[in-house]
Amino acid sequence: MTDDRDEIRVPHEEDAEPVESSEPGLEEQLETAQQEIEQLRDKYLRSLAEMDNYRKRVAREREQQQLRSRMELIRQLLPVADDYGLALSHVPEEYAGLAWIEGLALIYRKLEQYLSGVGVEPIEAAGQPFDPHYHDALMREASDTYPEGIVTEEIRKGYMMAGEVLRPTLVKVSMGAGVQHEE
Repeated sequence: MTDDRDEIRVPHEEDAEPVESSEPGLEEQLETAQQEIEQLRDKYLRSLAEMDNYRKRVAREREQQQLRSRMELIRQLLPVADDYGLALSHVPEEYAGLAWIEGLALIYRKLEQYLSGVGVEPIEAAGQPFDPHYHDALMREASDTYPEGIVTEEIRKGYMMAGEVLRPTLVKVSMGAGVQHEE
């Protein structure tokens, strides 16, 4: 007996004809998308790095500006400290033990401690070779003690802060032994 049902024929892969499409295949689309993702990821990482560098640069510039401001304030304070120290060094003997002189000396020591605490360091000059980066020569003098080019005396103390000269030391410089200064 035959069955009246229609047979359904399932095509096999061998029977199928290749379908050609003018649109790129899924694999090509996937590869293109992955390349685009990689490019966007690279741009994103570069942007993050640029932003991080920008923040660091701004922070460095801010620190430098704060340091310059502090240094300028201290430059203006140094002559006051010099005058204070000079005045205390010229107090007559009969006033040396008075309480108000002791109070002035205490204030001067606090000022020196403050300067030291913010990183202000004196420039050592006496007995050192003259260096125009650290010293300002006010005069030259003959010296039997020091050879030519050596600082013989500090006239005004110089200071440094954060590796920079706040104010050079005013000095006298030796011309060597037996040389007379021509005036």
